Amino acid sequence: MPDQISVLVVWASGAGSEETARLQVAPGTTVEQAVAGSALVRQFPPSGGDDVRYGIWGKRAAPQSLVRDGDRIEIYRPLKVDPKLARTRRARKQKAAPGTKAAG
Repeated sequence: MPDQISVLVVWASGAGSEETARLQVAPGTTVEQAVAGSALVRQFPPSGGDDVRYGIWGKRAAPQSLVRDGDRIEIYRPLKVDPKLARTRRARKQKAAPGTKAAG
């Protein structure tokens, strides 16, 4: 068993940008420990308090999940607006604006 494994921690900071931290951790490290070790949450504190969620390669992961070599650990920001509501608002705006086409 290797002494260290490599993981990537990713924080979507908004507007299509992301911050990343690659780090070496010991086997048996949890998602929460890896995120804490990356310092990204301290640099970009989430506005939702304790509502921070995690994923590994796009699939939800519990904070206590063990990480594996090569994992991409994602920190999910709390949503500011319900996606269905945001979609409805965009559709109304496009419908109200003359001469615009809905993207499809």
